[in-house]
Amino acid sequence: MPEFDLRDAKPDDFAALAAIAKAGDSEADDLYLTFLQTSGVLRVAADAGSILAFGGVLGIGDDTTMVTDLFVATHARGRGVGGALLAHLLDGAGKRMTFSSKHAAALPAYIRAGMVPSWRLLYLRGRSGARDEHAGGVNHEVTTDPWRRARPDLADYFERRGGSITDNAAVITRDGETIVARLQDHGRADAFDTVLAEVPANEIVTCCAPEHSPVAARALARGFEVFDNDIFCCSPGVALPDDLHCLDPGLC
Repeated sequence: MPEFDLRDAKPDDFAALAAIAKAGDSEADDLYLTFLQTSGVLRVAADAGSILAFGGVLGIGDDTTMVTDLFVATHARGRGVGGALLAHLLDGAGKRMTFSSKHAAALPAYIRAGMVPSWRLLYLRGRSGARDEHAGGVNHEVTTDPWRRARPDLADYFERRGGSITDNAAVITRDGETIVARLQDHGRADAFDTVLAEVPANEIVTCCAPEHSPVAARALARGFEVFDNDIFCCSPGVALPDDLHCLDPGLC
């Protein structure tokens, strides 16, 4: 039997969860944790009132469970806490997916949970004024169904973050940086150019794009650099929409 309890997270836990995430080189503020708690599942492993780990899952589409977070406090590692919590979160789940960090313990845990590593999600950073001579025009017409119809909770979350929500994108400006949090459009790289055309000149822009996306190629052509990456891991039969070119690795 494990020497810890698995339970739903409470708002009083949020400060501890944020500290655990920070120690894992990530962020988990109250707004994010509240969204996950209300739209998905957020649970903790605790021992005598001390939070050892936390994790979350979110439903994607009709039949896929996404692991959004799995963090273990530094002093609790090596006790099987993360594996037990992951199994608890995925109990009863069929199709499953996650974006794994490069932490040495992450990929093996997800593989054991039936999620096979696939492609890289590139974290890209550049400037809005760094246009490539081959980049297309910016008069792009949205060619996809509005993503916010399928994900109204996520659109509301990005809006609470101060984001500008359109039929094909969510763009957040914070501390002098513009984040393309979502871009879903069959227009591919031309849609990315159109989004950047709305950003003030020479402003820092970041986004996360699948390495096989034409948006990743366009960003690199415009002088963007890769500053990090995650690994998409999934069970058989799971695939992201082919028109999803920029996404939030914690919420998809």
